[in-house]
Amino acid sequence: MADDFKITTSMTKKELIERYSKLFNAYQKKLREASEAEKWRSEAERLKKKQAVSSAKQATVEGVIENVASLRTLLGKTLNDLTQKLSSQAERLQDLNQAIAVQEERLKELYDIEAATESFRKLMAAYEEQKLQTEKEVEQRIRELEEEYSAKKQKMVSDFEAQKAALQ
Repeated sequence: MADDFKITTSMTKKELIERYSKLFNAYQKKLREASEAEKWRSEAERLKKKQAVSSAKQATVEGVIENVASLRTLLGKTLNDLTQKLSSQAERLQDLNQAIAVQEERLKELYDIEAATESFRKLMAAYEEQKLQTEKEVEQRIRELEEEYSAKKQKMVSDFEAQKAALQ
């Protein structure tokens, strides 16, 4: 299962967590298997020791030394295998944690972009509202000025006509 695990940048946080859970469960299963194997090994060693004790009564010193060396080699090999497996699983766990951190950062960036977009929308709406208000005010001022100029023109024309009539 762990061999087909691949992390991609397009994975969602949920997918990463699901894969992490699967890998973690597999890791727990391997630990249980290793523990059970260790239990059987210790049982086998206990039986070997029992046999060694019974045969030690009949064995020579060289035979005992040979048996101890054999047990030491077996125990060392077993410990090395377990250490390698645990190291491998720890590395995979670290890789998963890094991938999760990357995805969390990506999600944070997406959220920040979404928040900035929402702020921009609000700013644009406020701008449009202000623009419409300003346009209304300008149109109102133009009408007022046109009316004022029209009234002044009318007065100037009537004053001019009155002065023209007075001069004639």
